[in-house]
Amino acid sequence: MRPVRLTTTAKQLLRRASREPIENYFVTLAPQQKQLRWLPQGNRYRTRCTGQYREDLDAHAVDDAALTGYVAASAPTHVIDGWSTLGRAVESALRGDTYSAVHLGYYAELRAAMSLLGCEGIGIFDNRHPVVRRNGGTSHLPHVQVWNPQQNSYSARPVGTHAIVWPVLRHWSSLQRSGDLLSQLVRPNGVSLPDWLDAFNAVTPARELGRHWLLAWGTDLSVFEDDRSARNLASYRPSELRLPPASPAPQVVEFVEELWRLFEPSNGARFPRLEALLLRRALRLAHGAQVTQAAVEGLGMTAAEAAQWVTFLSAHNEPIALTAADNQLPIEDADCHFGIIARAALLLFLATAASRRLLVNGNYTPTILDFWWKARGVSHGIWEAGAHPAHPFDTWADIAGSLQASRLWRDNAGGAFSLRAWRRASVEPLDDLGAFDLIAMWGLMP
Repeated sequence: MRPVRLTTTAKQLLRRASREPIENYFVTLAPQQKQLRWLPQGNRYRTRCTGQYREDLDAHAVDDAALTGYVAASAPTHVIDGWSTLGRAVESALRGDTYSAVHLGYYAELRAAMSLLGCEGIGIFDNRHPVVRRNGGTSHLPHVQVWNPQQNSYSARPVGTHAIVWPVLRHWSSLQRSGDLLSQLVRPNGVSLPDWLDAFNAVTPARELGRHWLLAWGTDLSVFEDDRSARNLASYRPSELRLPPASPAPQVVEFVEELWRLFEPSNGARFPRLEALLLRRALRLAHGAQVTQAAVEGLGMTAAEAAQWVTFLSAHNEPIALTAADNQLPIEDADCHFGIIARAALLLFLATAASRRLLVNGNYTPTILDFWWKARGVSHGIWEAGAHPAHPFDTWADIAGSLQASRLWRDNAGGAFSLRAWRRASVEPLDDLGAFDLIAMWGLMP
């Protein structure tokens, strides 16, 4: 099946989408509403989004303000659901259920893309997709071109969520404002990616690297839509009839441990280790980059700090969770799910940073978000009611302890064990290592 193509009219409309009204929603939301929920209870599209929007379009009665609010609120809430779904993918991997891990990893990636587009004023609904315009109001994304194999030609018609996300994301990634945004979301040591590259005299623009990441980490949205049989194989066909060989248990557990370590939080940059690793990767892709201690010191760091950065940026060791993201394996491959989970996590990282930016600009505080994260921890079994931590960052100590216990057990096991053996010996780590809702809490916290 040929991929969906955006019409010229659709591209023109997408270029008019704006994050300004999305940011304004969070800025102007009444303080009492901010402390209660993401979207006011009376919003017209709150509970029946796609159906209500379709009915309003047909009746020429779209409520632009309510629709803008819904698209804005969908940005952080898609992130929340995306991390939760990724946690279920990881739990499936730790059960040896690779097809479920693929299925859930793909949907986590889809959520990340929908969140990023929501930040930009683009709503992905059922088969009617709204665009929030810079000059106010909303528009409906017109029909796009879809390959018709019977007529051997393209025809214009509405398309649903799975088919539209990748063409829209790909077109948005081509816009300069997309690259500018993405390059600002990665800030190792509080320094923007463009400033790092300028200090090292790299000739590749940071926005080009941002676009490269976006397309690389969202690639499963393209592959699974172009080859629906692959997605259907994971989601709808009996797995017992085409089971791939199982990945070795030590490899599965190490992958999950390393994935968690990428997202160790801090009060400054939310995920400093991941951002530092992404900087190192960016320098390998950038042409002309020359890493020197003097250049790092020029970014405001001490000589000792600069020496550490030069050593780190010159190293070549990579966590397996990052290298897995580079591998686009066929679904029949035993390790396919590692790449999908890793790419989903990285795309969710971008979506989380973009959504957090909206909240920071909207003057949100950790206290304002108490309504969400405290209740989420209870409903998802992370803590008991009334036993929440003072701050979500405090939970990293529990995760770090579980990672250390898991690693120690692996080392003592001598590198050869079954998932059953690890699960029996790692009851507490197993409980913690599926709680990816925590990463949403850490990443969205203003």
